[in-house]
Amino acid sequence: MTTSAIDLNLIYKLTNVSDATKLLHETVARERAIDQDLDRQLSKRSDLERNFLLLNTPTAETLELVRADCEQLLQSVQGTAQLADNISSKVRQLDLVQGRVQGVLNKINLILDRTNCINGVQSAMETEDYEAAAHYISSFMELENRMEAALAAAGPGSVSAAGGSPASTAGIAPMSQGAVDASQAEDQRRVLMDVRARLEAITDRRFEDAVARRDHAAAVRFARLYKPLSKQAEGLQRFTDYLKVVVGAQARNTYNALVEQLEGPQGAGRGKADFAAALTALFKDVAVCLEEHEAVIKETFGEAALLDVMAGVQAECDNA
Repeated sequence: MTTSAIDLNLIYKLTNVSDATKLLHETVARERAIDQDLDRQLSKRSDLERNFLLLNTPTAETLELVRADCEQLLQSVQGTAQLADNISSKVRQLDLVQGRVQGVLNKINLILDRTNCINGVQSAMETEDYEAAAHYISSFMELENRMEAALAAAGPGSVSAAGGSPASTAGIAPMSQGAVDASQAEDQRRVLMDVRARLEAITDRRFEDAVARRDHAAAVRFARLYKPLSKQAEGLQRFTDYLKVVVGAQARNTYNALVEQLEGPQGAGRGKADFAAALTALFKDVAVCLEEHEAVIKETFGEAALLDVMAGVQAECDNA
């Protein structure tokens, strides 16, 4: 197009025959070259058509195979999805059953632990191992609270939920078993409450005997039993009264010594009583008493109880 325009311009500018002849020869040569190139391209037509046919046939077959594989894969995925739904449903059911089984196992463990506490406390009472008996009673009461919490969490419909109609066998069996369990639990609780009442009476009596005999070790021993018996307030009051007796006796001894010094015969140090030393001894007795029993008081009655004991002992010293 641009070349043709240039050629036309060259033609228009020709002024002699030699230039026109030269341009003619060049044009003829160029035409022959184009014809040869066109022949070469046309000679490849059959090969291109054959290759295209060869390419088209396997491509269609391959696409058909791919389509069939895709359909098979779709069916497999759908089957897998259905299987996953079924498995998920089974897993949920198994999880629910596992939860129920775990609840039953926990209940069985509670019953066994309660039974062990009953057997242990009876054996301990027979051998007068009151510390072990108090420990079993405390453990039983903790198990009692756990069982009440478990029953409250299960709800009122937990018994009848396992079966169908009330008249069905599946509905009757759990109710009967629940009634048996409730009766057994009530029997165990009644036995333990009886033993607990006996141990409380023994603890009170033995503690009073220890105080009367000034048996310090026995007094401390039975004072410790008030914590597992859940009678810490009463035990604290009794133990404070005991320490008041001890410190009060020491204070009265100090006071009597002062009186003897003041009322002694002439020349025997009469009127030379050391009041400062007496007060120092009194405060020392209070401090030593609290220091010796600090661990017992904190362990048995709590840290705040130490202040109550201190106030009670100090009041006894003021009244002594």
